[in-house]
Amino acid sequence: MTQGAFLAINSDEDTIARNTGFFIAVLQCAGIFGNTFSYFQFKDSYEIAESTKNIFITGIIIVTCIGVALNLLVIPMTWAKDGEYHNFKCKLED
Repeated sequence: MTQGAFLAINSDEDTIARNTGFFIAVLQCAGIFGNTFSYFQFKDSYEIAESTKNIFITGIIIVTCIGVALNLLVIPMTWAKDGEYHNFKCKLED
């Protein structure tokens, strides 16, 4: 629900298909890469070592932070007036 609302708010008729396709591609890749990462971290383990847990959690946190940063760069700033900054990245460039 939240992702659909996010896509609807930040898309128009020209960009909704592109944004939806991009979202679904990222979602599917996240599942594939995340499951592959956890498979190799936890394979052949009956008990998970503390160091393995820390590596796994650190990896998840890093990927999450990268995703949040990318969202900040591409989300249109709906509160900006026309002719002003289109997204956070444009504001940083000034």
